Order: sequence, then C-alpha cells, then structure tokens
Amino acid sequence: LPNDSLVSQLTLAARLINADLGVRVLNTSFGSFDTHDKQLTEQAALLTELDAAIDAFYATLHPSWSRRVAILTFSEFGRRARANASLGTDHGNSSNLLLIGDNVKGGFYGKAPDLTKLTSRGDPPMSVDFRSVYASVLASWLDADPVEVMGGSFEDLGLFKGSPGEEVVGPITTGPWVPFATAADLVRQQYRDFLGREGDPSGVSYWASRLERRVETVSSVVAKFLDSPEFGRAMAPVARLALAALDAPPEFVDLQSWTAASKGGTSLHDIADEVTAKAAFASGLGALATGPFVDAAYRRVVGRAPSSSARSMWIARIDGATHTRGDLLVALATTPDAERRYQARVNVLMTYAGLLQRKPDPSGWAYWVAKVEGGTSVQRLIAQFFASSEYRRRFDP
Repeated sequence: LPNDSLVSQLTLAARLINADLGVRVLNTSFGSFDTHDKQLTEQAALLTELDAAIDAFYATLHPSWSRRVAILTFSEFGRRARANASLGTDHGNSSNLLLIGDNVKGGFYGKAPDLTKLTSRGDPPMSVDFRSVYASVLASWLDADPVEVMGGSFEDLGLFKGSPGEEVVGPITTGPWVPFATAADLVRQQYRDFLGREGDPSGVSYWASRLERRVETVSSVVAKFLDSPEFGRAMAPVARLALAALDAPPEFVDLQSWTAASKGGTSLHDIADEVTAKAAFASGLGALATGPFVDAAYRRVVGRAPSSSARSMWIARIDGATHTRGDLLVALATTPDAERRYQARVNVLMTYAGLLQRKPDPSGWAYWVAKVEGGTSVQRLIAQFFASSEYRRRFDP
C-alpha cells in the first residue's frame, strides 16, 4: 500500500494503539475532496477508500481496545451548496463530522440541510456548532476541561454511551454484521423475522458460515429468506390479492394474519372475503356497480379491459351470487400478467414486512416502488433497509 494512503495511516494508528505507548490522540490526513465537476466519480472513490481504511483500522486493532477508541473526522472548513464558476463550491460555514466507535451513541445529530433555504452567502443553515462536537469529545471521552482547552462553554451533545473502556449494553455499531455482534446472531434474527421461529442449529450454522466465508453477502442471505417457501412464496399471492383489492398496502397485522391463514390451508377465495370486507375496498372498487367493477378490476390487476365474453360471464356470476367480487380478484391476481404487474410492489411490501415489521408509509412506498420498477434490484433494496437507522433501532435495548 502507498505509505500515505489512509488505509496505511489508520493501520499504523491501530498498531500504535496496540503497543500501548500512552498516546491519547493520533491524527491522520485525507485530502483531494476538492473534486469540482468530477464529484460523482471522485467522491465515490474517496468514500470507498475511507470505508476500507476504517475496516483496516478495526481489523488491526486488538479487541481489548475496541471500547476505548473512537474515530472523529473533521475539516478545517466547510462548503457552500451552490456551484461556482469552476464547477466547484466555495469554502463555507457548514460541513459534517463522523464519530465512530463501539461506545458512540449512534444516530444523526442536527438537522438535514434544506437546500432551498441557503444563507445570503450560499451556505446551508448550520444546526449544530462544530465546537459542541469538540467539547463533547473533550469532556466525555478524553476527560478534559473544554472551557480550559477551548476558552468557552459549549453544549455537550451526549455523543457517547459510556466512557473509554466501559462495557455498555447497547446496539452494535461496528463490525461486518451491524447491528448484530456475529453472523450467527444476524441469521437467527432472519429466522425470527421472516419465518416466525427460532432457527434450527444446522440452518443457522450453514448461513453464518456462508457469510463468514464471504460466499454470500448480507443482502443475498436476507433475499433467500425473503423468497423462501415459508415466507415469500406464501406471502406473495396474499400480498398481490390485497394490493389488487385495496390499491394500497394492507395493514401489517392483516398481511401477517392472511399469510398465516394461507400457510394453514385457507384458500385465497376465503381470504378474499376478509380482504373485500375492508373499508378501503368498500369505498373503492366495492362501491362500483357490477359491470364497472369488472371493468375496473381487469384494468387495475392485469392492465387491460376484459373480453366481452369474460365481462358477461363475471357479471352473471356476481349478480347471480354463484361467485363473489373477491373470486374475480383471486382469478385475476393469480395470472402471470398480474404477477409481472405487481412484482415490484409485492417485493417492496414483503421487504417492509420482513425487515421493518410494519406497513409502508405512503412516501416510502411510492419512492421504493418507483426505484424497483426502475431497475433497483431486490438485493439492493434489502441492503438499503438493512443499513437504515430504523432497522438498527429495532435492536436498541
């Protein structure tokens, strides 16, 4: 590795810490962020190197130091948001800092910048004084007096769960299996979330081994659970029926209940009776007269109008009480056309159900359905959900 690479610098820093020389603060430098019009490619490469360097640091650091070390990023200046004449951005007042470590209280501090409300100089509005970050590290981590060091008093942001070396029960914030301590812990949680049971020892061992040997990624393993006979293949037909009837995601408890009923042998036709009893159906498709209902159901579920013979048949069946409106929805929702038409929506709904254990919110639903319909893979969707703060908060004590 180049001697001045960040990977080399942080590897050396970890070795110096392991040597226990009494050094309290080590500094490394990492530049070249003035990327101008090459921001898209060059920043991605820089952040990839930063990620690799942090991985190298923790891979080198002896485990006995893991709760006694924190990494803080900082810069001598911020940036404005608006591009200048050279397609870069001028020095500004706002920036971001990262604080990393096992005893760091993870989360987002401050407010996301509103780019529609820039200052007169073009700066995003600042919500946290950077000196408060330094003061918090000095007081809570280095046991120093911020007033003496910085010449003033600044807010303690409460960035740490405990002091250096203190073993604090809390969410895992570092390592390859975050928010889990081990690959086996990660796998066990997927059994609980997706299959509703504790994992059998051989299954847990099998999937954990594949993760540890890098045969599988986290998202590929979760995708296997998502598409398993016990979860995805049982839930998908129910989810498609519910989406067809309600034109919106069902409540999480309803989706769970209907899927469990289907796995227990209840037919989709019987489940359709429960789905069509919902207020969302009654105020939508259910409010239409029979003929318009048949037309609307075909257009919604398979994307086309019914043939004249099919239309006449279903009107006669429904009006003659030999079939229900739910029966038509089942017939349409189980066709290959409906499977293709609803594939993205079903995958997004099941990912919410499995990983976040809830019904999608309207904005998240619209965003992720559009992304998946636009080509985002299910594994990429899983990776985004798995890395989200909402998912990690599920495992906070």
